[in-house]
Amino acid sequence: MHTNKTLEILETLEDALACFYQVKDIFINLGIWESFNIPKLHFVQHYVMLIQLYSTTDNFDTAYTEQLYIDFAKNAYNATNYKDKFTQMANWLERKEKIFHHDQYLK
Repeated sequence: MHTNKTLEILETLEDALACFYQVKDIFINLGIWESFNIPKLHFVQHYVMLIQLYSTTDNFDTAYTEQLYIDFAKNAYNATNYKDKFTQMANWLERKEKIFHHDQYLK
């Protein structure tokens, strides 16, 4: 259950995240990270507004994005021989997508 105090704390976190987004390019420029398109990280920006609008976050979880991570990262990684893994992962995902589209075509 949220109170005004907990919402103030969340707003502080939103401010910190906004500061991070202003300087995150340094990580990309240095080659430390390729992109910060992370759904969980982005969604934090909307917590306070959504709680104020709808009063509760019932039935909210990150299962959808976790499943995408499992499908697109873990399974792809496990399908490699751990050498040149990014190329192999991309090829694996491309093949899975082609199989999916072919299956949809047949149906």
